[in-house]
Amino acid sequence: MGDNRFLFTTLPSNDLGLLTRSLPIAKALSARGHRVHFSNPGKAPSRLIADARFENIKPKHPIYEFASAERTLRGVLRLARRE
Repeated sequence: MGDNRFLFTTLPSNDLGLLTRSLPIAKALSARGHRVHFSNPGKAPSRLIADARFENIKPKHPIYEFASAERTLRGVLRLARRE
């Protein structure tokens, strides 16, 4: 058993292809005692990561925040008011 940490990153999109291939590997690593995290700002990948019970560390960059923002006027205004 190890106590290593692994961070899986995939393309910052709503594509689930790479993510669905990464999840079985992440689950196997987790079963062996390793800490596993993901990083993807997309809505669909974020849901899939949460459903698999892994932490999703979203990248901190305005473009990723904009990409994952609610696509309504209210969502854009909420994003614009953040510092």
